[in-house]
Amino acid sequence: MVLLSDEASQLFKTRRGPRSSDYVFPSQSCPDRPRRSITSAWNHIKRAASLPPSLRLHDLRHTYASHAVLSGESLYLTGKLLGHRNPGSTNRYAHLDSHRLARAADKIADRIDSMMNGEPERSTRQT
Repeated sequence: MVLLSDEASQLFKTRRGPRSSDYVFPSQSCPDRPRRSITSAWNHIKRAASLPPSLRLHDLRHTYASHAVLSGESLYLTGKLLGHRNPGSTNRYAHLDSHRLARAADKIADRIDSMMNGEPERSTRQT
């Protein structure tokens, strides 16, 4: 099972209409079953949305995971959203940009510098 945002869930409810199905890509002949292949549906979606022809559906998982992590979500939570059983699997999707890494390194360096100068340790816990 994949969790969707409220907006995405509502979109699927409205697009289904009379041919309701639990699948994002239901079989055209039997909506109670998934399509065997989504290649033609994905190609149609890419054309309709003016997406690059080389874009893979799996690329969207990478983008989703990267944005989740860059928005401050933990790798553990991001992995749960992606349906990973092993939290280590999520590392492949969490492409952090160099600016965020540089800010983290500066923050740590500032804290160490403060401690070396005898300043009291500040709590980083949020309440």
